[in-house]
Amino acid sequence: DNGRWLSPIPIVTHYPEAPGNKYCSRRQTMNISLSSIDVVLIGYGEIGRSQHAPILESSKVFSLQAIVDPPLLSKEEQEVCTPAPFYASLTEAIEMHPSIKVCVIACIPWVSQDYASAALDAGLSVLMEKPPGIDHRRLYELENIARSKHLTLFTGYHSTASPEIQQAKEWVERNNPMKEIRIEWKENASKWHPDQEWITQENGFGVLDILFNPLSIVEELLGAKSMEELVLETSSILIPRNWSTPISGSSTLYFASANKCRVFADYAWNHKDDDIWKIGFTSSNGHTMDLNDGGAQIIISGRNESHVRSESNILRPEYEQLYAHLHQLLIRKKSEVRPAPLRLVNEIFVHSSVRRGDNYFLKS
Repeated sequence: DNGRWLSPIPIVTHYPEAPGNKYCSRRQTMNISLSSIDVVLIGYGEIGRSQHAPILESSKVFSLQAIVDPPLLSKEEQEVCTPAPFYASLTEAIEMHPSIKVCVIACIPWVSQDYASAALDAGLSVLMEKPPGIDHRRLYELENIARSKHLTLFTGYHSTASPEIQQAKEWVERNNPMKEIRIEWKENASKWHPDQEWITQENGFGVLDILFNPLSIVEELLGAKSMEELVLETSSILIPRNWSTPISGSSTLYFASANKCRVFADYAWNHKDDDIWKIGFTSSNGHTMDLNDGGAQIIISGRNESHVRSESNILRPEYEQLYAHLHQLLIRKKSEVRPAPLRLVNEIFVHSSVRRGDNYFLKS
């Protein structure tokens, strides 16, 4: 039950903006050796366990030193079941492991920005799992803090590292401008989020959480400048009576530029058949490209141009690429912050017409 995260205050107040703060004063002048980068992972839920922790364990560059998660396991269970020591606060983790240089945040969105702020204040560079919080405007503030401290802030979207993204990007460059983009993203919440009731609660995004994947891909292909022009036109969402967040919906967005390319999105978390993760592009010259399976398959003008992929963990290569990119950002002491997907999801949430539906219960 991720309700344990509801009060982020303790992690913030441990890092006052005072000249004598032992973490801030020491770490702001620390030379970071990139031969071995010690990491603290915040959040040991589904994505932390299945993606971040295994990659950090096997990495030749990063070393997982600590996990911050309110205690769910006994000390004995933690020693057996987890790859690094557990701590209830970021403060405690840093005190016990002063060599930590990077904070990976993979917890629920309504406290992730507070953790990012605390980590930056403590002199740590930060990787934020999607979604990077709930307020896109605060990302600009966090980016400014990172820049002032010569730290890295990286809002990582794993879908941008899908296998066929580079080929798709080349196709877009050859065929711009786009006339129409169609997103169809449908899956079963009980399959991907069993018993995770927090996704249905206030401050969660519900099904809109899955829109971060296709929206981040669209930004990767068309560029951040274009995404600044993408705005909501119309939208409708369905909210079950026992949820505070939507379970399905459809939205139309458009680029406020000369060609007025429209983006049509249909999305659902109560989908009963196989997962659908598809984005279709139609260019102004009539050419088409479909990205299927979240970017793992590419169809150009009706012809399958995909590369062979055999990994059983389909997300593993994407997260490996995220960490490779994080490493490069750390070397260059640069940040990469993408507020657009979060801005658009918030616009959909706030400005959609709402329909109420029957109760829907997540299954184990």
